[in-house]
Amino acid sequence: MAKELSKKAAQELLTELGERLVERAALDAARQEQIAPITKRYQKACEPIDAEFNPKIAPVDARIKDLKQQLEAYLKAGFDAKTGAAKIGQLVGVPAEGKEMVAAVKVSSQRFLDPEKFCAAIKERTKDFWDCLSVGIAKAEKFIGANRVNALAKTDYKASVVFELREVEELEEAA
Repeated sequence: MAKELSKKAAQELLTELGERLVERAALDAARQEQIAPITKRYQKACEPIDAEFNPKIAPVDARIKDLKQQLEAYLKAGFDAKTGAAKIGQLVGVPAEGKEMVAAVKVSSQRFLDPEKFCAAIKERTKDFWDCLSVGIAKAEKFIGANRVNALAKTDYKASVVFELREVEELEEAA
């Protein structure tokens, strides 16, 4: 654990952080200034190539999107959401130019407990039982209304620290 700082030491660290951020911003700006003409020349040199290839690429991309949608529908049609089993787990295309295309169903799962079944199965209403349960705020608000939920809800607060380098004028206006 870090040693506890005094307010003065924390302010000194914060001041140094501000100085380092200003230094970093200046270095980034100087770097960008040197890179900008190179980037501009590169983009200008690429324009005729892009003009030639972009119209050729667009229909290929459209066909790729269509093929993927059709194959996804085909492979997902054999998927059983209750068991996680896929009728066709993988499909392999005919090799072309030394490469073969593979489409596979990737199954992911998330376990959950039905609250009604859980409550019916566990008769002891101990602290451990209640620690297992939580209530979804959005669904509860829809069910009993926001005012009742607000009256029943407990709020847990967490703190995070945001660092912001502002102009001095902004600080004077905020004070």
